[in-house]
Formats: sequence, structure tokens, C-alpha cells
Amino acid sequence: MSWIDGFGWNDRNFTASSAGRLQIYMAHDGLARFCTVPYQHPNNRNIHSSFMHLTNYSLNKRSRNYLHTEAEVTSVAAAVAIVIIHGADSH
Repeated sequence: MSWIDGFGWNDRNFTASSAGRLQIYMAHDGLARFCTVPYQHPNNRNIHSSFMHLTNYSLNKRSRNYLHTEAEVTSVAAAVAIVIIHGADSH
């Protein structure tokens, strides 16, 4: 996992390959997932903080820090910008 402005995140890029010929296809779009609580090294008090240590959308959408938006995010850079702005507003 990587960190942006103290929040954990990861990205996924999707590929497909051809069995007949050696060809690999990569999708133009990817997926970025973010934690909703700033990262701290795991210890006895925060080890069960799913919002801090896991980037799963199904978990983080329930966080009080989750930014619900109707805007379509068209790139990883746009998603990063939204998280950084939201993170700055929540401190």
C-alpha cells in the first residue's frame, strides 16, 4: 500500500491476454481505492481500525469520513485530488 497525504491507497489496472498469440491488452481506465482514516503504524489500539488499514470500498463507504459524491471521477489523478481536498477539510 502507498500513502498520499497520510491516507493509505492502492490502484488497480486491468489487463487481458490472448491465448493464441502473445498479446496483452491494458484498459485505459483503472481503479484507485483509499482509506478514510489517516494511517498510523499498527498497535494494540488501532489494529482493528478497518478504515485506517484497508482500502476496501465496501468497508470505507460506511466511514463517517467517506466523501459521497455524484461527480464522475475520470482519472486516478482526479480521485487523488478529491481525497487530498477532503482530507484537508476534515482536519
